[in-house]
Amino acid sequence: MVGDALRLPFPDAFFDAVTMNFGILHVSQPERALAEAHRVLLPGGRLAFTTWLAQGNAEDEITEAALAAHAIAVEGPAGPSYHVFADRDECRLALARCGFDTGSLRIDTVSALWRVPSAHFLFEAQLNAGVRTAIVLRAQPPDRLEAIRVVMADALRGYADGEEFALPIAARLISARASDPAGDGQADRKRQ
Repeated sequence: MVGDALRLPFPDAFFDAVTMNFGILHVSQPERALAEAHRVLLPGGRLAFTTWLAQGNAEDEITEAALAAHAIAVEGPAGPSYHVFADRDECRLALARCGFDTGSLRIDTVSALWRVPSAHFLFEAQLNAGVRTAIVLRAQPPDRLEAIRVVMADALRGYADGEEFALPIAARLISARASDPAGDGQADRKRQ
């Protein structure tokens, strides 16, 4: 079903669980999306979502450096930071404001190696599978786009691992339970 994360097409207290995999950074109002997730959860239902960490992400570092060096400024759609809610305190406060039980909050860091098959794979992924970065790339004049591609490929070669390239990436996996509207919210406010 296609829908809007800011206006979910479901009744209140409908789901046991809601998940969002790296989607929170693509909604214009992340806290409103959390509030909508809370609305459709049964009391005690669990929300789980992921967001990127700024530190430990070679993909981010490579892409940002190439864009900073060669991209012309492009007006794109508004959106939050790519690392929205990665900060523990910011995340706890936002979830509490949206009605989640912060006593049930779990914030885990997940680190992995993203194995890619070629030095140009990251550029192609950003151009063809990205969202906001793809908008920036597609708006570049051909000479700038080629310079970005070359810089990204050169940087990726520093992560060679045999015939592949192994990019360290890191994310937060965040989960919390929906407070019971009849009273758990009071306990959450006292814990803060």
